[in-house]
Amino acid sequence: MRQYQKALVNSLSLICILSLLTACAGGSSRQPGDEQSTTTRKEIPGVEKIKLSSIKTIPSGPTLTHKYDNIIIEKFTSSQQYQNDYPNAVADCKKHIIEQILSKNTFKKVTDGTNKTHPGKNAVVSLEIINMRIVSGAARIFGGFFTGNSYMDIQLEIRDSDTKEVVHRKVLFASLSSSGESNSIFLYDRDMPSDFGQLIGEYMVKIVPANN
Repeated sequence: MRQYQKALVNSLSLICILSLLTACAGGSSRQPGDEQSTTTRKEIPGVEKIKLSSIKTIPSGPTLTHKYDNIIIEKFTSSQQYQNDYPNAVADCKKHIIEQILSKNTFKKVTDGTNKTHPGKNAVVSLEIINMRIVSGAARIFGGFFTGNSYMDIQLEIRDSDTKEVVHRKVLFASLSSSGESNSIFLYDRDMPSDFGQLIGEYMVKIVPANN
């Protein structure tokens, strides 16, 4: 009898843990009609992907042909699913992109918002979260290695405000595994949007020449 009770308790405990991991691994609970699971990563054919993991390893070129006075973050979008699951991701990421660019003091203006222009030559930036998964703290504690990676894939598009031509388009991506990665800026799953924003800002500083 005691062995049966012990086995029953163990089985119930396992079910509870698995339920917790399922709920926590991808953010908030899914609603009927969601466009995709956060564990399914979309690809954009023909667009180069560049991994960002630390300030030191960000590629420094090739740079754009023209020099720019200002950078305008015109829009930063994500799917409704990601907005529901990670409501602060876009704001946190954008904030740290702008702060990182401003910290270099190379551009006259670095602003966000649509229909904005500044005197001089403007690089107009559009960003979109293509793929995203942030493992919760509870899931990481209980599941460890089995919870998988946190990751973000963001499409970066830069347009010349004078010619309206798209002068740069890449998919920038980052990931954080349970085992960690040497020299990576990413330490905590929850900080991925802000940390990734810092790296994207640094990447933009390196590939957009400043007119100064």
